[in-house]
Amino acid sequence: MMIERKGDDLHVVTPKNSDFIEGVKKLGGRWSGTAKAGVVSARQEERVRALCLRVYGEDGSAAAVDRVTVRVRLMKPDGMRMWDYTNPAECCGRVIAQRWGRDQSVKFDGAIISGGFPDSGGSVKNPRLAALSDTVLEIYDVPRVLALIEQGRLGSDAIEIVGGSIPASAPSQLPEAAVLAVTAFAAALAGLDEEDRGRAMALLTERLNSTPAPAGPSLIDPDVLQEKS
Repeated sequence: MMIERKGDDLHVVTPKNSDFIEGVKKLGGRWSGTAKAGVVSARQEERVRALCLRVYGEDGSAAAVDRVTVRVRLMKPDGMRMWDYTNPAECCGRVIAQRWGRDQSVKFDGAIISGGFPDSGGSVKNPRLAALSDTVLEIYDVPRVLALIEQGRLGSDAIEIVGGSIPASAPSQLPEAAVLAVTAFAAALAGLDEEDRGRAMALLTERLNSTPAPAGPSLIDPDVLQEKS
């Protein structure tokens, strides 16, 4: 991600994402397909950075971002969908798979770990991914905060964090309490407006990056969130 000022505008170069584009339009901006960037007035800098935090897990600042590798399961081994994705399928702030035409190959982010996509899917008017049974994509460089939020939203069976800038001895599975906490946080975000979601994400990032951790209850403590919701 890169945020660059050009005259009176900010150009936010990011992966294409429908939530981000909708948010940019609400700020009076537009999506430039040529530049692959959202273009908004520089007056909206604080709001657009909050939007970036909510959608992408980072705000374009120079602060270091802890990134991880994520495996996203689209289909169960029995051929049932793991979660309610569409064409294009979006997850972790990016388009992870898209079929532009019925007889065109699926373009995907990262790597196919298992399963895959047939050469054709859907109809001429409505092309579909038509993912095969047990399809899993591995996507890279996902901000850890965003990966945890998606894991809370879709479940640990759909989103698996398998690597990143963490010690090799760290457990590959989150403790149940952590999964519940992130799930509660994701639920709380759903009840906030766009600006407050951005502030909450910014606060979460600040708390996670704090050394030592701030005193008092954690932002993602389910009991605290229950009281605030």
